[in-house]
Amino acid sequence: SSNSATLQALSARVVSAAIYPSVLLVVGMAVVLFLLAFVVPRFAALLEHSGRELPLMSRWLMMWGGAVHRHGSAIALAFGMLLLAGIVALQRQSIRDLLADRLLALPGIGPHFRIYRQSQFFRTSAMLVEGGIPAVHAFELSQGLVSQSDRAALSTALHAVRSGRKISEAFQQCGLANAITSRLLTVAEKTGGLGPVLDKIAGFQESHVSRAIDLISRLIEPVMMIFIGVVIGGIVVLMYMPIFELASSVQ
Repeated sequence: SSNSATLQALSARVVSAAIYPSVLLVVGMAVVLFLLAFVVPRFAALLEHSGRELPLMSRWLMMWGGAVHRHGSAIALAFGMLLLAGIVALQRQSIRDLLADRLLALPGIGPHFRIYRQSQFFRTSAMLVEGGIPAVHAFELSQGLVSQSDRAALSTALHAVRSGRKISEAFQQCGLANAITSRLLTVAEKTGGLGPVLDKIAGFQESHVSRAIDLISRLIEPVMMIFIGVVIGGIVVLMYMPIFELASSVQ
């Protein structure tokens, strides 16, 4: 259905937005490890014969380079095992929920990720309601799509709805609906068209997440490139600093 296609398109956009920073981070780490394991030890061997005391930061760099060079196989094996363990761990729902809760705690990204999960909840609930499932039951079936904190709030809201409260009031009181969402739910309560309204709420939230993805991706990519450039550039400068000092003393 179009609802499912919209949800899949947003999920694909979230994944694609995370691919480039992830690849950039992996490539940057590989370059740093290559410099530490192969380039820095060669410079260290050349500078040992200069007879001059190296700057403190350069000594630390040479020390780290020597450690990586001596234990390169063990570091590569540990990194591979850590990567494999991470892939296996992500197969478990509890680990994914824990990771999602940690993402919600990140400043800047957390609120947008929370709205993204809520949009999945409202979109799925809309499909279930339009399929003939009662609203409360549809919300219960979809509650696994929201975060742990929102799940507890949703349980409280559904308990209030079963006790006779309106959905709009219960959701707003529990922090699951902002002013616009509450007004739309009020309209649905008056007209009886809950499914289309839930679908519209999900659409508003998906638009918000889509704009946030564009903004965050435009910011995080140059920030990561600057960070990796500073790290790699710092390593190169610390390697060549003793050579510059040696050349200036000769002159």
